[in-house]
Amino acid sequence: MKFFTSLLVFLTAGLNSGFCASVDCVELVSMPNKTVYAYGDSLVTDGAVIAVGYADGTTRQLPLPADSVCGFNTEKVPADLCCGISIDCARKYCSVDLIKAYIDSLASRSPSFLTLHFADNENVGVECAFLGQTAERALMNADGSFTNPATGLRFLSRKQVEEIVAYADDKKVQLIPELDMPGHMGGFFKLAKATLGDAFLTGIAVNENEVPGELNITRPEAVGFASDILSEYMDMFDGLSVFCIGADEFWTNYGERTIAFINNMNKLLKQHGFTTRIYNDLIRKEYVDVLDHDIQVLFWSHDGATNNLSVRDERKRLRASLPDLQYAGFPIVLTNSYYLYFVPSPRNTNEHDLAYTVNDIKNNWTLAKWDNEYPGGLDTYKGIVGTEVALWQENASEVSDEVIIKQMMDMYDAMTSVLQSNTVRLLLTVNYGGKQTTFPVQVMEPMSCDVPSVSAGVSKKAKVVLVGNVSCIFAEQPGFADVFSYEGRCLKSDLKFEKGITPLNGFPSRVVLHFSF
Repeated sequence: MKFFTSLLVFLTAGLNSGFCASVDCVELVSMPNKTVYAYGDSLVTDGAVIAVGYADGTTRQLPLPADSVCGFNTEKVPADLCCGISIDCARKYCSVDLIKAYIDSLASRSPSFLTLHFADNENVGVECAFLGQTAERALMNADGSFTNPATGLRFLSRKQVEEIVAYADDKKVQLIPELDMPGHMGGFFKLAKATLGDAFLTGIAVNENEVPGELNITRPEAVGFASDILSEYMDMFDGLSVFCIGADEFWTNYGERTIAFINNMNKLLKQHGFTTRIYNDLIRKEYVDVLDHDIQVLFWSHDGATNNLSVRDERKRLRASLPDLQYAGFPIVLTNSYYLYFVPSPRNTNEHDLAYTVNDIKNNWTLAKWDNEYPGGLDTYKGIVGTEVALWQENASEVSDEVIIKQMMDMYDAMTSVLQSNTVRLLLTVNYGGKQTTFPVQVMEPMSCDVPSVSAGVSKKAKVVLVGNVSCIFAEQPGFADVFSYEGRCLKSDLKFEKGITPLNGFPSRVVLHFSF
């Protein structure tokens, strides 16, 4: 005997309207007959009706054209997905104890990784013997940190880094160093100016007044400078498996020379046993086949999160999308600069804003939502090997590390809880007359459980997470359920449900049901 061979969740529609010259707006009037899918199902649009408004003020209601709906992903989240946290150790000093606290928090959440963003335009947060930043030449502070007397900024010594690497290895947390190049190199330029002089810096930089921190990769001495830096840190982090060189926000883009630079750094890293990771910024569509395909791509935004609409459109026209990279065969680590980035400041670290950020991930983000401008999401998880929440600390000098680490772990847990759910929420995008609207669907694992005989006196529990604007349950057999909030608080015990449709009135949109039978 089978129980719950069919379990459906009915959702209310979310509408977005648009405007253009002929078609003024498109809205969804009625949902498709089928709004809940099992993994592998095909999209069904029967029964859906859209209202099309025109510039002359007229309106028509039309059946939703099947060919106007973007496809959607019905794959399970990869079981071996590795989730991690990236912390900015360049713009705000991170002590050994603080980094160990992150490692401790991730150790119970294996498999996991911790990326340490050590260098940016503001500072190099780690020892650099090549450019004279060493523990021996530094001022040692009472808390055990080191300050470079030339820059007045703190950094971790090589010995401290080796301690962190050993600690992460013991805790089974993958450690990933991140040192940006050929952009965001201002911290290294400050050290180079102090040790090698102004003339040397002028010879390797693009233009410190106009585009600070950018390496002139057309000059052999500049490429050699980057290679020398990388050589020191490949030795320092010997034995680790992944090394991120950033390659983001390099505004002086030299076209294929930029891709050649990245490929050369990748060759150097591979010779020392590392897998190279870069951000997606510099990968234009025409360079997808030129860039080495064994490089991991950390995808954070298609347009660089700009607010300039014309720049946004131009970048999206030129840059490779995440689906472009998937189908080319790149391994991808997915983050999302809207949902999965945390840029703390005194203004946004109040209780309300912190809770909103976490709940926004739980309620609105999915692995399929790779960019906020594409609400329909991915149609496959091909190539996605990891996800990441990222901390950027340019405004965090007055925010306590305790507040930040708690928020980062809350965001990490929210991200992983979505990934572990057996329900995937998606927004399908409807295109008509150049305008778009969206409606939500759910993709669920089909549920079926064997029911014991009454004489056996055995009670079983089944659990399913219902995600979205939940309004009712449809079941083929009656029974009872305990209703919990997503955070684990019991909202109601022994809720009776009938065969057929039972309303779920008065509950939040995201609940966990424990079914008894």
